[in-house]
Order: sequence, then structure tokens, then C-alpha cells
Amino acid sequence: MQKKLFHWGPAVAWAGLIFGLSHQSDPPGAEWFAAYDYGVHFVEYAVFALTLAWGATAGFRFSLTLKSVAAVCVVALLYALSDEWHQSLVPNRQASWLDVAADALGSITSVMMVYGMGQGKTRK
Repeated sequence: MQKKLFHWGPAVAWAGLIFGLSHQSDPPGAEWFAAYDYGVHFVEYAVFALTLAWGATAGFRFSLTLKSVAAVCVVALLYALSDEWHQSLVPNRQASWLDVAADALGSITSVMMVYGMGQGKTRK
């Protein structure tokens, strides 16, 4: 149980952070982030996808497979969609398809980088 918490805990914690920031009508640093909105979304979901990949590979003990890459990307995309829907319900916040696109691009980029680095590595 502790190993699963160790492997999946970062993803759950990061998802909680995303939810907490999305639930605020006026999140801290909103003025600064507005200028870099898509970059922030890209990085936010690149990190989220990395935490999901960490869990999926038991702490990178195993290389990502194409199936696990797809699963991580789908989970990240579904969370991005739910996050934008959630924001549409928060006063002074709005949903944006461009935010979802930046989220998806960040997720795909980071997971594909991890996948590429794992190629040629043998499974333990």
C-alpha cells in the first residue's frame, strides 16, 4: 500500500493543486499568469503527465509503453476537460478550449520525452 501511495501520491497531489487553484475566483498571481496563460497551462499539465507516468511505471522502474503513453495522455486530457468545466462553474472564471489544447500539448510533450528516453532501456 505504501508503494502505491509513493507512486500515485504525486499525481493525486498535483491534481488536487490544479483543482484548488481552479476553484478560486481570483487565484494568487492571476495578473502575472494572464500574460503567460498558455505557457502556464502547458507546464502545469506537463508536470501532471509526468506524475501520472511516475505512477504508471512504478517510479520509472519500467519504461513507458505506447499503451501507457496513451493512457497517461487520455487521463490528463480528461482531467483538463473536467478542470475547464469546473472553472465554468466558479464565479469570475471561464472555460477555454485553448487552455485544454495547451494542457494536452504539455501532457503529450512531456510523456513523449519520457517515452523517448526509455527506448533502448531493458525492463527490470
